[in-house]
Amino acid sequence: MPNPNILHALAELYAVSYESLMERAGFVAPTRSRTNKVHGKRQRAAALDGLNLTAEEEKELVQYLGYLRSKRKPGP
Repeated sequence: MPNPNILHALAELYAVSYESLMERAGFVAPTRSRTNKVHGKRQRAAALDGLNLTAEEEKELVQYLGYLRSKRKPGP
């Protein structure tokens, strides 16, 4: 199990979140909002996988989805 100093170096080397590495290593318990955010990113990545979208196309697609969702009528 790597210590926090090693995790910090790895986070910088691979340009990933230090907090995420600390959570995955078990040093920090994930917060509810952080868990939902990570889960949402995985779902979005899976949904868009294989479409070969550019970063700009993905951004526009997510914005359009937000627009569509804003047009929904509240349900019971």
